[in-house]
Amino acid sequence: MPSPIQSCSDFRRIDALPRRIRTDVDDAEAARILTARYSTGAGQCPDRAMRCPLALTPIQGRFILEAAALGGALGAIPAGGGKTLPSLLIPEVCGAETPVLVVPAALRDKTRIEWAHYAKHWRVHSSIHIIAFEQLSRVSYNDWLDTVRPDCIIIDEAHRAKNPKAACTRKIHAYIEACRKAGRKLVVVVMSGTLSRTGMRDHATLQRLALGAGAP
Repeated sequence: MPSPIQSCSDFRRIDALPRRIRTDVDDAEAARILTARYSTGAGQCPDRAMRCPLALTPIQGRFILEAAALGGALGAIPAGGGKTLPSLLIPEVCGAETPVLVVPAALRDKTRIEWAHYAKHWRVHSSIHIIAFEQLSRVSYNDWLDTVRPDCIIIDEAHRAKNPKAACTRKIHAYIEACRKAGRKLVVVVMSGTLSRTGMRDHATLQRLALGAGAP
């Protein structure tokens, strides 16, 4: 029989880490419930070039459910893994009033087109500010977040937000930190297929960005 683990500083440190809260609803059930609630029931999309999914996948269901339950989420979802629909549904599920979706400039127009198309089949949020990282980097956008005052920020290709010293990400980090210090409601969701390109330090930075004090 193995010896019991002795209490020590490392054990106490690990034991004190925040625990991820998991609901009793399994992934497939979460997808089914959310699909039933947020799908318009419009049926099969006739547009072959932009086929809209009829149902959420289990991983999408879990991701949306936990973002709503925890007030934030970190999603390692690769390209083609289905990030667009969750990014458009999460603000609606969370009851956000002023959501902001941050994407690379190359994806901004594509995301706007997909938003309009998905709205025919899903009850996505009707008023999302879609802005590019490159826009936020400009001096003319220094006060943009403080002016818009989003209560939900979703960051796609979030590995671009790992360096808090970069112009764009410095503004995002500062706004999120100010909201949390002031106790204002703010849902933060970060998504990328390459969350830890240069190591666990980047991963830890994005965990804190999404989950704040709840990050391990």
